[in-house]
Amino acid sequence: MRQTGSKKAAAPRQIKESTVKEGKLHRVYLALNPQELENLEFSGGCATIVDEEFLKANNFPELGGLHGEDQEIAEDTALYQAAARSRHLQSAATEPRLVVAVAETAAELQSRLGEPGEYSLSRPVPLEEVVSFHVSEAVTESDSPESNTSESEADGLTSAGVELPSLLWFDVSELELVREFLGITPNR
Repeated sequence: MRQTGSKKAAAPRQIKESTVKEGKLHRVYLALNPQELENLEFSGGCATIVDEEFLKANNFPELGGLHGEDQEIAEDTALYQAAARSRHLQSAATEPRLVVAVAETAAELQSRLGEPGEYSLSRPVPLEEVVSFHVSEAVTESDSPESNTSESEADGLTSAGVELPSLLWFDVSELELVREFLGITPNR
């Protein structure tokens, strides 16, 4: 995984009405708890999308003007924001493993108030819609912020100078390898 180097400072959040996105295929970065990989569909606590709200909050060009390196950095930012949320989902774990599923889904998405680019899914994402998995090795306290970080603070971790561990990329066809890497037995 390419390191993104310096990150752009996040703009202050503005709370506005919740919105629904439906009927369109979206690329989502789904924060997972590793145990969710026991199944063949993934609910995740929160899906991150590189949309206008996400771009504005992270000081990127508008969607139509996002190209090349800016697009890669925006996608990496969304990936690591989802990884930070994965860490939050495992706040009680002694050695958490960050897990993000990247999917192309037409599921209805409900925006999370005050969290630009963050959505709740209307349904679980089946394996057929997953493109890849991104997984860390065990996260130690020196790799990670305090385990009591609130969910609302989780997305700020990537812009606050906190370094999350590198994520290993796995194609969706390598789900069994991901499970083995994480020590997970699938539900049959």
